[in-house]
Amino acid sequence: MAGLNFLATLEEVIEASDEVLKRDIGSLSPEVVIAYVFHLRNTTRSESHQLKAENDQLKIKIQSLQNELSNSILKPGMPSSSHQQDYGAPIVCSPCPGSSAPHYVEPTPSVDTVKFCVSSSSTKSNWAWDVVLITVSDLTTGAILPVCDFFDSGSVYYDDPERFGGYHIKHAFNPHTKSWWGGRKDEKTDTFYLGGTFTCRPGSHLHILVEQNRPEEDHPHKVYPGKTANVHLKVMDPSTGLWKLAGKLEFIGKKDLKLSHEFHI
Repeated sequence: MAGLNFLATLEEVIEASDEVLKRDIGSLSPEVVIAYVFHLRNTTRSESHQLKAENDQLKIKIQSLQNELSNSILKPGMPSSSHQQDYGAPIVCSPCPGSSAPHYVEPTPSVDTVKFCVSSSSTKSNWAWDVVLITVSDLTTGAILPVCDFFDSGSVYYDDPERFGGYHIKHAFNPHTKSWWGGRKDEKTDTFYLGGTFTCRPGSHLHILVEQNRPEEDHPHKVYPGKTANVHLKVMDPSTGLWKLAGKLEFIGKKDLKLSHEFHI
């Protein structure tokens, strides 16, 4: 392993050699350091695994009872079976005032908030990365998912916001602008990265597309296949706050150098 940085996952820390860990532990995020300490402690414990297994069995039993209840009550106004499969069994509520019959409420579909990050250790110039647009789409519905809460490794925008306003990270997620993200490396981690958050249904089949600037030119502020570092997609686990590798983006086309990847949430 070349080294660890702020975006390193717990798995990468565990697999790192003692020499790399001693050298780079100061660059790790606080969340990963805490997780690693707990990992070392929990290697000698098995109680948590037993508790999780029991909890999973309890959830299965509860779901089974809910399904039995929904199948045993057939009343007018009950949601269709397709809705039950998508969102779970209907909820049977107490009778409304003035009525002796129970009514049924269709559960609201759950939604996940996903924090993601696209990163690269270098570009051809190794000091700037121009990204025109990042698009996240749901392949099941065909919908483009809005991205918010942007964050990045750095940008020329921060040097002089008034002068370099066109290079703000927000432009990399706006298809209606001619500007782009003028990315700079995080000095501490020596890595380019940018990302944000979006919402989607659990289990969604998603696609991410990264478009780089000036597709017709041999421009230095881009990632090129076989010449510079790989571009990776990482997604944060909401239960632990740790980054997990979701995959490596692949190049599509020889001229425009777009990067693409499909993944599931």
